[in-house]
Amino acid sequence: MRATVYTVQSSIKGKSSLAGLDHFDLKQEKTLPTDALLTTPNLSLYSFDDQARCAVFVETSPEVDLTAAPFYCLSQKEHAQRVFTVGYEIFNALAEELPDSSHLVLLHSVGRCGSTLLCNALGELGDVVSLSEPDVYTCAVGMRLPDGSRDAELTELLRSATRFLSLNTTATSEGVFLLKFRSWCLEVADLLQQACPNAHALFLGRDLEGWIRSMGRLLKLTNPEREALYQRQGVKTPMFIYPRDRFISLLRHSRFLPEIWLEDVTLGWVSLMARYGELYHQGVITHALTYDDLMRHPQQALRAVAAACHIPGSNFDAALAVFGSDSQAGTHLSGKMLREQNDAELSERDLDRAKAVAFRHGLEPNIAAHLSGHLMNS
Repeated sequence: MRATVYTVQSSIKGKSSLAGLDHFDLKQEKTLPTDALLTTPNLSLYSFDDQARCAVFVETSPEVDLTAAPFYCLSQKEHAQRVFTVGYEIFNALAEELPDSSHLVLLHSVGRCGSTLLCNALGELGDVVSLSEPDVYTCAVGMRLPDGSRDAELTELLRSATRFLSLNTTATSEGVFLLKFRSWCLEVADLLQQACPNAHALFLGRDLEGWIRSMGRLLKLTNPEREALYQRQGVKTPMFIYPRDRFISLLRHSRFLPEIWLEDVTLGWVSLMARYGELYHQGVITHALTYDDLMRHPQQALRAVAAACHIPGSNFDAALAVFGSDSQAGTHLSGKMLREQNDAELSERDLDRAKAVAFRHGLEPNIAAHLSGHLMNS
């Protein structure tokens, strides 16, 4: 049993945001015994390549601390020096030799809601190691089939992935291992619960209006562009397709497009909130918090999360200090970058159109009106 090793000659810009082998210009170097995946320093799980049916690892330099990165997958891509690949079957067999994390917390969200901020703050409480958006879980979203025929296989892969990611990251056997996901990973939250049945799962949401405003800044939709989009016909963006069976099937071929209809973006919020409702009723995610909770009552919110997820630690002063920083500093999603790139705000017409889409699908734009398991109400 061998793992294939490649030298990274360069990372490739302009590719899909979803982690994959196509992010690198690679030169095959050699093969190694698969035990190297357990013993090579600074090796971390990066993605799944479902076409080749292999797990993809990247080796980074010793001075790179991936746990401190605003986005784990982006830091992996930026600092990768070598790539290791191994087939699914061997990957699962190796993972059987690894223990489950004794204290796992899963942070799901609707996106653009302070999840990176919360992840960083919880990491300051004490013996907590957090990974912000390891993309191997997002890969699993695109691999899931609407008929559920791959669910058992994906559950095993997710269990193996979680064991590998916790390797050499948890400070002690009693430490907390926190995984924060991209919003899309709500689609596989039920499989994650099956893979890690003892994990604590938390959902972070945001009102539609605040979410839309944040997305508008992110997508740089200036007023002239929006007026043009209202007149445009045709292209839609796969990551915001509703219902979700189309979302899942199209995500495999997703590329971020520069133009997104406001209605499509709103359907992303609708789809994610509908999925959260399903997961709550299934008992998969039982605790929830909102962006407003974090911004208006940070200390109370942090204490509520720590209590619900049994996160030890008393360093709340250090955790609260995180709220004065830019949690995504140094990335293209930093607050400074977004403010500089677009000073246009969404109009009342924009917001009315977005709210109408939510109402049409039976959802209140005010998230607190229907958020189940709200920690601040308990």
